[in-house]
Amino acid sequence: MQENLQSALHAKLDGMIEKYSNNEYVFGRLVNYMENLLPTALENATELQKQREDRRNQLSANRDEFTTRFLEKNRYFYSMQTELFLHYDGLHFVIHSEDDIQHQILSTISSEQCLREWKHKVNKNIIKRIKERSPLNAIPESATIQFVINTLCPSIFPSRNHAKYFLTILGECMAVKNASAISMSAIYILNPALKDIIREIGNQCYTYLGLANIFANIKFKYYEHNYNNCRLLAIDKLCESKACGRKKIQIPPLLSKYMLDFLCVAAHYASRFGTADQFLTNCSESRLVEHSLFLTKNTPESIVDNFIEKSLKPCVSTG
Repeated sequence: MQENLQSALHAKLDGMIEKYSNNEYVFGRLVNYMENLLPTALENATELQKQREDRRNQLSANRDEFTTRFLEKNRYFYSMQTELFLHYDGLHFVIHSEDDIQHQILSTISSEQCLREWKHKVNKNIIKRIKERSPLNAIPESATIQFVINTLCPSIFPSRNHAKYFLTILGECMAVKNASAISMSAIYILNPALKDIIREIGNQCYTYLGLANIFANIKFKYYEHNYNNCRLLAIDKLCESKACGRKKIQIPPLLSKYMLDFLCVAAHYASRFGTADQFLTNCSESRLVEHSLFLTKNTPESIVDNFIEKSLKPCVSTG
């Protein structure tokens, strides 16, 4: 391509030389253009090109630096399924307006001046980057994690490890659903008193994240499931007594108000441990581990024998 273009230019120049070779005045102008004007114009064009390239490189560097700094300082996330923008202030995740985000970006660019020429391009690039940040991949601060755990323990679960295990279970369910996996092997059997809470979590998970029917592997009664796949989760004794009286646990107000915190912390625990079983492997609370794996480590026969041994006493003949 380059060779063809050079040949064409040579042909045009040769044609003009031949055309004006008998015209002394015009030929002199042609010589002047070639020897003086054209080289200067090309040098000016080269310098202008270099200045524009340097300016573009500087703007690109400023854009990348500004984008990184903005996203580190302002932790925005995006739920693709529901098209919701979220903001994390270090304690709570809340829904945020895209218009407000764009206004903040443009205002910050205007105040710094160095990117004014590219402000709309930078704004578009940052919004694109935010849309690639899922709240399920966020790493919550310790304050958020402690807030969520304190909401669950001791009001519902007897220990903080029980609350963490519960969060890991839910996070695993969300991760599997989000990855469009077919199913999970583990079946988690929870106390029926948790039914309203699980339903509320599922509803809000769909509202905020667009994930529907994520708790298919959570059951509230045993029904011919393989013992090797079953896991149990204990709740607080007071809650358990309410469950025996056919009362359901009231949904903690803070749980409903800050459900996004709850979901993001659950996703974080699932990401950290991989699976709820892996959490048990790393858990030092033997009471929790033994109860969770009770069905895995027993058979129907051994459970019946254990019940007879602990709960029944032989009749003593008086005859």
